[in-house]
Amino acid sequence: MIYENVKRHADRLGLSIREVERRAGLENGAISKWVGDVSPRLENAMKVAEVLGIPVQELVKKEGE
Repeated sequence: MIYENVKRHADRLGLSIREVERRAGLENGAISKWVGDVSPRLENAMKVAEVLGIPVQELVKKEGE
């Protein structure tokens, strides 16, 4: 769910996942590990949310909420 939300917001901004990782200071492939039930560290989620210009809560919302 978190990965899908990151991907959706990144696409909206015209950014690749790799570019989001770079801007957030994360290692290559870090966001791809957030598939399924794997959750990021709060610090990393906050960095990604900042890059995407959204509140961190948006990363954990289920589609349609």
